[in-house]
Amino acid sequence: MILIISGLFVIEGNMVGGSGIFGFLGDIIVEQGYITEAYMIDLITTVIFVFGLIGSLGGITVIMGAGFIFFYRKILGKLLVALGTGMGLIGLFILFLTTFITGIYAFLGLILIIIHSIGWIGVLLSIYGTKIVK
Repeated sequence: MILIISGLFVIEGNMVGGSGIFGFLGDIIVEQGYITEAYMIDLITTVIFVFGLIGSLGGITVIMGAGFIFFYRKILGKLLVALGTGMGLIGLFILFLTTFITGIYAFLGLILIIIHSIGWIGVLLSIYGTKIVK
């Protein structure tokens, strides 16, 4: 139930996710030349594209993830929620850390934005919702 509400908040806040860490790792693997076969590079870019496409649906992806969790597909559901919001708990921690390193005023500004944005409240609820799923 929390994930459905958070998905609605993410939709209302016009927030979308993306390929996230998968895109970042795929870019590193391809750019650094760890994989040189053309078919593997095509496969990696296709997977990143599909994750980005799924994540661009935002709150709809979060609600779909809630449905998968409800029907006992917890790992896939959590992946969809993370793609729909664009971050998980680690991503949120990294965002807080990098903003805090930038300066206390930037960090306080981020906190104010999160408090006053229904989309960010949806992201926080979705992270909480995936953590309480057993």
